Amino acid sequence: RVGNVWDESVFANAEITMINFFEPWCSPCVGEMPDLEKLYENYKDQGFQIIGVYSDTTMEYNVDQILKDCNTTYPILLYTSEFDQFDSGYVPTTIFVDSKGHVVRAYGNEELIVGSKTYEEWEAIVKKFLG
Repeated sequence: RVGNVWDESVFANAEITMINFFEPWCSPCVGEMPDLEKLYENYKDQGFQIIGVYSDTTMEYNVDQILKDCNTTYPILLYTSEFDQFDSGYVPTTIFVDSKGHVVRAYGNEELIVGSKTYEEWEAIVKKFLG
């Protein structure tokens, strides 16, 4: 599933989709991946999905190794220009998208969540969206 191209149909199957922009050289990104996998496992049957997105194609081997080390089973996509609107200039950056492909705010006016979070922090956001 690494490097697949996406289209908006990927959102239709879930009530809420977490898109996590990461890079293999970013230690906070890699550090939160086991928690994201746990979140995915715990909520994927309740209308939740995660998509990981990276852009550094010079590090494909590293990405494969990280996914293996973190036991990542959620889909990983290669960054395309469609994601430019969500580029904060930092990784990790995370957005949440509804089933129609619209970005939803996790809290306040923040569409982009910059930085890593703990499992508990991510879970609180996911639970809020899933009602």
